[in-house]
Amino acid sequence: MRIRHLVVFSLLSVSAATQAAEPLVRWRNHSLTQEDFQAALQAVPEDQRYAFQTDMKRITTTLENLLIYRTLATEARKSGIDKNPLIQHEMELFRERLLATKQLETFEKSIKVPDLTATAEDRYKANPDQFKIAETAEAQHVLVDVKKHGEAARARAEEVRAKALAGTDFSELAKEYSDDTGSASRGGNLGRFPRGRMLKTFEDATFAMRNPGQISEVVETSYGFHVIRLISYQAPRQIPFEEVKERLLADAKEQYIKQKKTEYISAIKNDKSIVLNAEAINKLKTEPKAPAAKD
Repeated sequence: MRIRHLVVFSLLSVSAATQAAEPLVRWRNHSLTQEDFQAALQAVPEDQRYAFQTDMKRITTTLENLLIYRTLATEARKSGIDKNPLIQHEMELFRERLLATKQLETFEKSIKVPDLTATAEDRYKANPDQFKIAETAEAQHVLVDVKKHGEAARARAEEVRAKALAGTDFSELAKEYSDDTGSASRGGNLGRFPRGRMLKTFEDATFAMRNPGQISEVVETSYGFHVIRLISYQAPRQIPFEEVKERLLADAKEQYIKQKKTEYISAIKNDKSIVLNAEAINKLKTEPKAPAAKD
């Protein structure tokens, strides 16, 4: 749309003060102002507004949408759509929903959050497993496939192990000998993994090692024979409370505010002055249509 070029030129060539005083866009008998844009910006989450305003594409798209809405709304008024009583009620309900949302935002900002350190500590103590760094290992291997090498498979694996112990570069051995097509081209590197990811015999042999560069015995699995080289080992560790305190406090604050908002809404729903006209409410229900008869 032509508005993209007009808006870019306008926003880049005038000062903020001028923008506030002058329309951003004019067409027919309409205009869009800085106030219109700021009102539309309220639909963007508060923590995302700064990033939104640094993106000219998003700015111009917003103005284009406002232009379309204003044009269509004007045409609707000319045709008398806004005089329809049901439409008027719908507009009033929309107004109430908007005001209700803003009131809830105002209420949330008014909540005084107490010191929740004790709550955070209680959650930490009640769920210790959530704050553990799992035992992991980083390793590389050479796989000798029994289906491919038959009875010579173990001897081939032992040959690889002997060469590795003698100092031959393990990555080169993997590229030359390994039948694991997924890792051979990477020098047999399997990356870092926790317990429970690999076959048990392979895993047990890997986690039995501690020293980087250590070479395992030949290990047999359903895939064949493996020679494993440990790259690094990470022991399991309990994360201290202080390292997760801020995250736990943020979670506790979120839950506290959520609870207060729930109580606020519940107080409205459970207001004892509410009187339900059950007979009139029941009339709102439409009976489901009977299924059409089959021929």
